[in-house]
Order: sequence, then C-alpha cells, then structure tokens
Amino acid sequence: DGCSVTRNLLRSTGRELLPIVAMSAHTSLQEQRRCHAAGCVDFLAKPIERCDLERILARWAPPRGEPAGEGEGRKRAAG
Repeated sequence: DGCSVTRNLLRSTGRELLPIVAMSAHTSLQEQRRCHAAGCVDFLAKPIERCDLERILARWAPPRGEPAGEGEGRKRAAG
C-alpha cells in the first residue's frame, strides 16, 4: 500500500526526496494519522475535489524556477 511504499522510500534514501501526499477513500482521522506517521506530508480524500487538489498543489508544489521540494509547503513544514 502507499504507506508501505512511503516508509520504504524514506528508509532507503534516509531523507525525503519530494513531498508525498496521501490520497485515500478512507478519510478517518486514524487513516490520516497512519499516512502522516508513514512520512506523508499531507492527505487528500477521494473522490478528489478540484479545489482541494489546487490547495494541496499550492501548498507543496515549488514555484517556477525553484527546485522540487523547496516550495512554500516544505518551508512551512520545516519551520
């Protein structure tokens, strides 16, 4: 599942390469916590609403010309 893949990616590289956003039809707080514990930086519930997708992209996608993983969401998460 996605949480296992996220944990394995983080374990194999020793660091986050890009922000990983979980997408699941299971929207319980427990599922969201499981995804965050695995290393996901955010959570998006299915079915995906356009406004929610745009909000997530604005939070985690880097501005043009900035390297991936350096966007405003990453800066907010780190500081």
